[in-house]
Amino acid sequence: MIEASPDTSLSDDVRRHDYDRYLCTLFAPEHRRSALIALLALNLELGRIRGRVGEPMLGRMRLTWWSETIEGVFGGTPRRHPVALALAGAVAQHSISRDALESMIDAREREFVEQGFQSFEALEQFARGTSGALHRACLTVLGVEAPKAAAAADHVGTAWALIGLVRGLPYHTRMGRVYLPQDALAEAQLSTESLSSPGAAVRLVPVLEPIVESVSRHLRQARDLRRDVPLESLPALLPAVLADAYVRELRRSNHDPFALRDESNRLLRQLRLVWASFRKRY
Repeated sequence: MIEASPDTSLSDDVRRHDYDRYLCTLFAPEHRRSALIALLALNLELGRIRGRVGEPMLGRMRLTWWSETIEGVFGGTPRRHPVALALAGAVAQHSISRDALESMIDAREREFVEQGFQSFEALEQFARGTSGALHRACLTVLGVEAPKAAAAADHVGTAWALIGLVRGLPYHTRMGRVYLPQDALAEAQLSTESLSSPGAAVRLVPVLEPIVESVSRHLRQARDLRRDVPLESLPALLPAVLADAYVRELRRSNHDPFALRDESNRLLRQLRLVWASFRKRY
């Protein structure tokens, strides 16, 4: 239903692995889409590191490689890596903040802490440092510098990461990774190994419900700023529409991500975004 214009060679990868946010880039002016794709591609590269390395030290070395790559991007000497080259073009055209990209890298170091996220506050900080920073950078690409728009993008990005971590729990569990507050898991008498066991879903409710409620709170806070958010910001904020749908889906399943369908209807997601864009709402 939504037709994409030709983009960088990274588009297919982003479309396959970050389909929802890929869809949202299609509502941006054509001359800004390549830069948005570059940012989403960087986020994918950083997010893949944890699954590709077994040793925390190797993960940190890879993050250091990306830090040096960003230094080259802003120094005018980008590495011959497709994401680095795309970012170099995006930075040159749209004055993307280096701080936002470095935040995306720095926050990923928390994935290599053996004890995981000790509290919800630590998990939320991770979500803000990764996805919140990404959405703020996307806002810059869209030519928006309004502080309240940046705050709204921060809320939407944080909410998007949190709902994604809840929905991704079955996959992360299979991979032996848990993005849940350790203090809440301990109180529910759950371990990483027991998360997918019979009866775990009921005990997971008090762990997951506060995260889902936080998603809704962030979305409300983003919408409370709507009067002061320029319309040009919309492509960076449209994921809020889909996050709402995912929250409803989780609530219907009694906060059990193991009971969710593998993939929601793509056409329905497109229609939701088209309708929200037509109404100029997020």
